[in-house]
Amino acid sequence: MVSRGDKNPQYGTRGFDALARQLGYLIPYSTKWSASRREVGPWGWKSLQQITNYRNRIIPLNFALRLLLPRHSQFRIVSTLPRKQAMKILKCDLLLIVIAVTVVVLMAPPTISAAKVGVTYSTPDFSSGSVEASPKRIVAKIVSMEIEAVRLVDPNPEMIRAFASTKISLFLSVPNPLVPMLASDRLQAFEWVKLHVLPFHNRTKISMISVGDDVVSSSWPDAPPPLFLLRAIRNVRRSLVHLGIHKVSVSTTFSFLSIIPSAFPPSLARFRNPNGDVIIKPILEFLEKTKSSFLVNLYPYNIDSSIHKGFAFFEDPFSYVDDSSIIQVRYGNLFDVMVDAVVRSLAVMGHENLPVVVGETGWPSWSSNSSEVYATPKCSQRFLNALVDHLRAGKGTPLRKEGVSEVYIFELCDNESKQQSKRTWGLLDYHLKK
Repeated sequence: MVSRGDKNPQYGTRGFDALARQLGYLIPYSTKWSASRREVGPWGWKSLQQITNYRNRIIPLNFALRLLLPRHSQFRIVSTLPRKQAMKILKCDLLLIVIAVTVVVLMAPPTISAAKVGVTYSTPDFSSGSVEASPKRIVAKIVSMEIEAVRLVDPNPEMIRAFASTKISLFLSVPNPLVPMLASDRLQAFEWVKLHVLPFHNRTKISMISVGDDVVSSSWPDAPPPLFLLRAIRNVRRSLVHLGIHKVSVSTTFSFLSIIPSAFPPSLARFRNPNGDVIIKPILEFLEKTKSSFLVNLYPYNIDSSIHKGFAFFEDPFSYVDDSSIIQVRYGNLFDVMVDAVVRSLAVMGHENLPVVVGETGWPSWSSNSSEVYATPKCSQRFLNALVDHLRAGKGTPLRKEGVSEVYIFELCDNESKQQSKRTWGLLDYHLKK
């Protein structure tokens, strides 16, 4: 039991003040018991004072300090009360200390982990002259680059098998032409899962399946809203459950420009109708129920020609202030603006807590259009380096402190030669070389 010598002279001067001097605390005389804000921190400060000021009683502060300040493990406890009296106080106040420490833990800021960063990979167009690399060679290259996650845009069993016994997480995509078939025929969905997931999920880290990619706009731009999309997602999910596979989530990937009219200001962002109410909202309800993520392709490149490129490259002093809400919010980069536009759109639909995964993002290293002066290897590297640094810092966004959970860079290697492509985005060329 520790006491303050100045307030309780009968306990001697080797009480709390001695302990405080040993720990380097500054003890304000206006309080019965206290400690330094710097040592305890803003979350522990109030709780520690509440513990020690409770009904002006002498509290076993050493126990509170041991729990709140575990790094101060080496200090001498001075007992100044008779043993029976000290034990009586301890029994009365130990519960109070436990409750207060629990409050401190609950009020402490959460530990924010960095987003997982991966790449996308699609089978090259071999007619363009690219070299057909074996799946093992491709996986070996990915492992050598220390990439932790891969999105297979057009997965095949041989490629999935090549990732067995690696620590690389796989994100599989169902090609768009297959989506209507999976929606109309549950057996087709079952066969797809049986072929692409069942043989590999025990040895390969398959984490997620996207049923289609930008189905809303890219595959059927002139048709009515694809109401079959949710049926296809459900059929794939049911097939997984039927086969006893419960750790693979199922979703679909949207394109930012297809579903959100404008990113500015992010606080006023909304999903574009009629797809917002007809297509997206029922899918969000499914994702919430199955604890799956919202997937979106998000490209800061050329989203708005009036935006300074330094803002897209995460560079100071470029910033944007969203003053459309009660509290002004400052953004330091375009990526976070676009992410928060998605977060706000989800919130409007009542699903603000859904995890967000960026299925594709990137910056072209070359363009056949001479007016795209920023489509260069230097600018591509500049954007990707800044993006990865930003994600690994775990800073999140103004509307979502934990940020996005995963980001996939488009793409591992160029899918075509420059003679057949309008732009190249790859980290490597189509020969798997830089």
